[in-house]
Amino acid sequence: MSKIHDINETKEIDSVLSEALRPTFSPSSELNSQLLSGEAKSDGSRQKAAIKKMYLLPKVAAIVLAVLCVGGAGVYAATKLLAPKVTEHAVSVGNTEYVDDAAIARTEEPVTTKEISCEQGTADTPWTSRTVSEVNGYVTTTCTFDSYEKAMKEAGLGVKFSKEYEPSSQDSIVYSSTEGNGYKAVEISGGFNYQEGSFTAVQSKNLEGVSNDAAYSIQLKNTSNERDYSTKTGVTYHLVDETMSGEEGNEVNTYVMLATDAYEGYIRFHGLTEEQIHEVLDTVVME
Repeated sequence: MSKIHDINETKEIDSVLSEALRPTFSPSSELNSQLLSGEAKSDGSRQKAAIKKMYLLPKVAAIVLAVLCVGGAGVYAATKLLAPKVTEHAVSVGNTEYVDDAAIARTEEPVTTKEISCEQGTADTPWTSRTVSEVNGYVTTTCTFDSYEKAMKEAGLGVKFSKEYEPSSQDSIVYSSTEGNGYKAVEISGGFNYQEGSFTAVQSKNLEGVSNDAAYSIQLKNTSNERDYSTKTGVTYHLVDETMSGEEGNEVNTYVMLATDAYEGYIRFHGLTEEQIHEVLDTVVME
């Protein structure tokens, strides 16, 4: 994904945000076809068209939400995490029967983006900037905030913590709403500094046009070092690493899925030790 750099001039902010919030991944037609015509028995009366959804997050791996409707989804309490399925290039939850790792890893189709409007906030708006754009027929309204608390209040959702963390200067606090073709969803993301590293928390919720047994996948370059961590409150998280090649050698990002039957989400950790990752997870409030 694109990075947002420190900038001083207001006119540059609009340009950089527009580029940083541009989706970089769209599932191929082959993947959509496989999702809709898999070999498993499905209830044709409930099947809907697959939906392409791009999560608009700077410095976070591109996301694809593959939607399909085959019966038999389990019912989970809101505080029960869905067990993730880890493949070579993705971490997925929900109905993972049709998750095709090879298709997710292949080259993406072009994304057509059209900016509709962009405006700066005022003393009367809770957000600092708002951009409306159309991506492959879906309209996304993206708002940036100067505090995570303001964004959560506006979004009505968000990963909660039992302590306050310093917002990152590299990752914006963003709330977005996407809709089109009978589909609607909202999402919030926030980047935070911790010790010598950082982490980004993401939570989204489907409001219309998505089955209860949809599959939600994070596309990664590679996956390794799977392990579990049980917090002091008794919640067990599944951690998986992604190794990226950088200018100063390999860099490792660690991902933890935070998906339940009520919402999807994850936390991405960068530059933190295992102990520090555990310290942050101990402050996550599941509700």
